[in-house]
This record gives sequence, structure tokens and C-alpha cells, in this order.
Amino acid sequence: MKNDGLRTSLVLYGEIEASPSKWWEWYLYARGLNAKLGRNPHYVSVAGDSFPLGTILTIAGGENRIKKAAEKGEHFQYLSIYSMPEPSMPAGFDHITYMLRTVYSEPSRILITLLPEVYLKLDVDGTINDLRKLIGFNRGQIFEMSISEFPFGYVMKEKHTSIYKTLKIIKDF
Repeated sequence: MKNDGLRTSLVLYGEIEASPSKWWEWYLYARGLNAKLGRNPHYVSVAGDSFPLGTILTIAGGENRIKKAAEKGEHFQYLSIYSMPEPSMPAGFDHITYMLRTVYSEPSRILITLLPEVYLKLDVDGTINDLRKLIGFNRGQIFEMSISEFPFGYVMKEKHTSIYKTLKIIKDF
């Protein structure tokens, strides 16, 4: 069943240290945050030296490949981890949790998008403090938006807010 409801997102913009060890640190952080939120991530989406743009892997099949690529010093453009309502669902935008770190376009960013009931479990201040260790922080925002309006697209393009019917900015920081 498609969940076309609202998602709550937290985005931090800034400079990202693109060293391979920082990408592995991000991966481990995102896995751990999913666990704290009671979620078991199903997929990882990654682009880098060993991963063509748009590579989607199961966590089981991708974790060792990502670790080995980081250990070999390979470069990454982005790495996201997400959980779906059911493990057997195909990877897509009907996610429960979505966690992205990217240098693919400027400005670099870290995005966490969650179902509102999962967001309520999030230690927001603690998470922001943790994420600041993974980005040279410039600014951030917490917002709510329908998944059908594509929160990922909003933070990637930063279009004028008036085009989004369901956008509710909760906090700029």
C-alpha cells in the first residue's frame, strides 16, 4: 500500500569532508539512527568510484561492498539508507526512513526524512549535534511535506517555497 502522507525532514547544508572514512562513518551513523528509531533499513543507494549513479543495493548485499570501497580509498558522491514499510517492497519513495549524505550537487547536504510518528521518536537536538560532525554546517531546516511533493527534490533544488502546497517549515537553524 502506498503511503502518500506527510514526511518530516531535517536538512543540514554545508561543506562535506569527502574522505572515504567519513562516508563509512555516515553509513554506520545512519544504520545506528535507524535502529534507535526502531527501524531496520532495507536498502542503500550509492554513487561513487565502484558504484554507477543510481546504484541501489539491499543492506545485506551492499554493506560489505561499501566498506571495502571506503577501505580502498574510493570516492563517493552520495550514500543514502532507507527503510520501506515491508522488507519485500521494492526500493522507492514510499519509505519510512530516508537518510542521505551527498556532495553530488552544491551545496552539499545531509537529509533525514521520516514518517511523522517516527520523527516523534527522534532526539532532534542530539541528532543535529551528531550530524554537525559529518558536515561543515552552514544552515539547516526542519520541514514537513507530502511525499508526493518529493521532499528530496525540495532540498536539492531549493525552489521557491510557494510552489509546494503541503510545505510547512517548522524551524530554520
